Amino acid sequence: MTYYDTTKVLDILKNYHIYMANVSNVDNRDYASVGVTVYDEEATLPRANKISDVTANEALKGIDELPLFAQMRTDIKYIDDRLDRVTDNIEILGLRLEGLSVCDISVAVGYSKSHVHRKLVDIAESIIGTNLTKGA
Repeated sequence: MTYYDTTKVLDILKNYHIYMANVSNVDNRDYASVGVTVYDEEATLPRANKISDVTANEALKGIDELPLFAQMRTDIKYIDDRLDRVTDNIEILGLRLEGLSVCDISVAVGYSKSHVHRKLVDIAESIIGTNLTKGA
């Protein structure tokens, strides 16, 4: 049994937008920096917009090493590397990756919720590769 089964892929698709927001914001977090006032000729020179807090810098480095973020990056990469396998229901996939619920997608595309769920299962199977031979 592999780690990525249909249920796991459906869960990743559901939370994909959350994973992307969390992983991309790790590197771009803004923290207030307490600076020192300078009153000589250096006061007029431009300074780099960097965090001067050593503790905050070390904490930010440690975030990348957390297992939770590593798993999020792995799940995102798994989906991104296999998106080309999805040839049908691309609109439903796009809406799901943007964070829409099954109910919202059903309203947007005009299908019933159960039909949208079946389409999402088909998408997950396509990503895993279990239904690649169904059409043959």
